[in-house]
Amino acid sequence: MKNIVLIATACRTGGALTIYKQFISHLKEYINGNRYCVFIHPDMPKPEIEGVIYIEHDTSRHLDRILFDWVNCRKMLDERRIVPDVVLSLQNTGVRSLKDCRPIIYYHQPLPF
Repeated sequence: MKNIVLIATACRTGGALTIYKQFISHLKEYINGNRYCVFIHPDMPKPEIEGVIYIEHDTSRHLDRILFDWVNCRKMLDERRIVPDVVLSLQNTGVRSLKDCRPIIYYHQPLPF
C-alpha cells in the first residue's frame, strides 16, 4: 500500500477543475488499496471514497500558494503522520517542501514549454 498525495488546491476553474473531477471520478475503480491524501480548495467537490482523505487549504492568494508549496504542505502531512511515497500535482508545478518522494507533475498548459 502506497501513500499518494494529490495536490489540486489551485484547480478551481476551467480545465484544471475538469482534470481534477475526471481523476476523482476514476479513483474508486483504480485505488488498488493505496491511500490518497488530496489537497483541495474548500469549494471543490469532495466525493466520499474509501481510502481518500481530503485536506482543504485555500491558496487563492499568491502568497498562500507560495507558503503551501514551500512549507505548509509538509507541515500538514507531518501533523497527520502521512509519509508520501508519490506526489501527484495537477497544477503545473511541484511542491518544493516534498523532496524526499517521487514527484509527478501533470502539465495541462503548454506555457512552461
